Amino acid sequence: MFEEIYKNIIKNLKSYKNKTIDIEKLLFFSHDNESKVNYIRVSQYKLFENVISKLCIDSKLKSRGKVKKGNRIHCKFDVIDNISNKETDNKIILEISKLNLKNLDYYFRNQDKYKKHKKYLQKLNDYYIQKDRPHLTSNELSFKLFNDEKFFENPKSKINLGLEILLNLKMKYEDFNCYKTQEPFFYQVKASFFQKESREILIIENKDTYSTLKNKKICEVFDMIIYGEGKKIISSFDLAKEYGINFRDSIKYFGDIDSEGFLIYKLFKEKFASYNIKFCSSLYSILLDNFNIDVLPRLRNFLRDEDVNIGLNQGEDIQNMNSIDLSRYYTIEPNVLSCAIEVVNLEFENYYSNKLIEILNSKKYIPQEAVALIDID
Repeated sequence: MFEEIYKNIIKNLKSYKNKTIDIEKLLFFSHDNESKVNYIRVSQYKLFENVISKLCIDSKLKSRGKVKKGNRIHCKFDVIDNISNKETDNKIILEISKLNLKNLDYYFRNQDKYKKHKKYLQKLNDYYIQKDRPHLTSNELSFKLFNDEKFFENPKSKINLGLEILLNLKMKYEDFNCYKTQEPFFYQVKASFFQKESREILIIENKDTYSTLKNKKICEVFDMIIYGEGKKIISSFDLAKEYGINFRDSIKYFGDIDSEGFLIYKLFKEKFASYNIKFCSSLYSILLDNFNIDVLPRLRNFLRDEDVNIGLNQGEDIQNMNSIDLSRYYTIEPNVLSCAIEVVNLEFENYYSNKLIEILNSKKYIPQEAVALIDID
């Protein structure tokens, strides 16, 4: 029974947070069954005292004060591990306080994470306090500091360690005189683009439709046609000025008729609000005029059409996190379907908005690839 009492007290001390404990509490820890505790109190108390003495010998407890008259052992003890943990906690808090990084609250609250990230935080800190920092890309800085050019951005991983640390600190690349490069977008440009002050530009969401439409007569009006690559356009259009696109240009967007397609447009338009961006209503009307809702396919995986609250991680920048599923971006409206319907109501005339809303509510869709099945020039 000695060993049983010993193990029970050790087990219960692991979840005990205070630095000190009295003999009555230790007796309570001697067994999980209350009747057994009473049995130990009445019939095995001397054995229990021997267990306490052994715990002191094993440096699990340390007696406090003097033994009261008539007692064999002390009435109060220090819990050695908890005192040690408290000292360690204070040491970690002091370490974190010495860092000069912007926001350390996360690591004050999550000291286990600090222990894991400590060596990386120190390198970031040492670099951050330098007066003269070269203007580097995120991959160049990754290699310079961590000998790993993918420390911040690994395309094979949804979120990697470097990005996680920046989010925890609520810091951005700019804080380190660093920037993220954008992948260029594919486009077809005509001579007319360089001959006008304001041009007509078409962005097409999907690759096949871009290939099909770029040489069609219906698209002759456009001076530039861009392959948007789905949600990638939200980040790649940062390069617009490098391609000569300006605020006077008229930019038309054509995507899938489904919730995701409308949300890509919404986020794209909000990020680049200085540009003149609208739906290419003529191409949407072609699809809507040629496909009856009864023959449309149902969505294979309708994205979060129930009442689901979706939030960003602390400090997360959705425009810089293009590796994460687009469904993570649905933060403006808690309900994705209602968000898509809002876009439709704002952007389309009643006849077509009613058709679009009927399709969305039916959880059906028209992929823009369907335009190739329609006889258009």
